[in-house]
Amino acid sequence: THSPASFAPGQVGNTLTLTVTNESRQPTDGSMVTVTDPIPAGLTATAAGGNGWTCTVAATVRCTRADVLAAGATYPPITITVDVAPDALSATNAPTVVGHGGVWWSTASDPIEVRSTAN
Repeated sequence: THSPASFAPGQVGNTLTLTVTNESRQPTDGSMVTVTDPIPAGLTATAAGGNGWTCTVAATVRCTRADVLAAGATYPPITITVDVAPDALSATNAPTVVGHGGVWWSTASDPIEVRSTAN
């Protein structure tokens, strides 16, 4: 998800929130889980983190952890702080989650509207 509902050119401190849920009927085995988020053009990541996550911030944000996640449970969210370029256009944020030695993975998408006045 993202906040605010729409972004405005030149805004600073907007957020992208990523949530990882184990939708299987089995707990994970505690192997490395990696969330990769190539930040859309027109946005610049300035910070990223979440309880238990180790994150690096660049054009692509990468966060990892290696603890067991119970069936149906959710890890604490990852919050990415972004600034919006003055000439930014609407885009779609599309993070990917890979875990369990690459055996399971998932992608998601979140359309972000950029307009002259944010809501």
